[in-house]
Amino acid sequence: MSNPKIQLELLHGTNEENEEWIMQGRVDCSFIRIPTCKQLKATFLKRDPLVAVLPEKHILAKEVCFPISALSEYPYIKLNEGVDDEISEIFEIHQITPTVHFTEKDDYAIIAMVESELGISVLPKLVLENTSRKIICKELEIPAYRDLGIAIKDKSLISSSTEKFLSYVQLWVSEEYDLSL
Repeated sequence: MSNPKIQLELLHGTNEENEEWIMQGRVDCSFIRIPTCKQLKATFLKRDPLVAVLPEKHILAKEVCFPISALSEYPYIKLNEGVDDEISEIFEIHQITPTVHFTEKDDYAIIAMVESELGISVLPKLVLENTSRKIICKELEIPAYRDLGIAIKDKSLISSSTEKFLSYVQLWVSEEYDLSL
């Protein structure tokens, strides 16, 4: 059943762009990395592990987990998601300087580049689900993750259709990933 008074527009942006769109009122809600800016109200949805992405024939493909120190030993393809991302935090915390050969904004372009043996990368595990690419995903020896949520500006200002959408998203994530919210 459709409702002609409800307009759905899907936008894809960086976390910072998503926050800005909510603040400006361009969108009612957005999937977002949390924590988010204090002006927004975010609901936690899922913890998404970060994993090393390697070509199938990489020398470390058979290891149980990927050693953090190896991130500086091989050509690296950097995901450019903005200035405050959890992948960059891995490098800072562990004082690692990757040998960046490429910087790309698109997750799927990075996956294709890894498959073509142009380097290795670190990406969120959810991005890698159901890929048919010839790549290997390895847990990092020191677990890292991003927390995902859905954010709004002000609960008192959302429409009943947005409220219903938020409820549906929480239910779907809970069932799809067998979580108890």
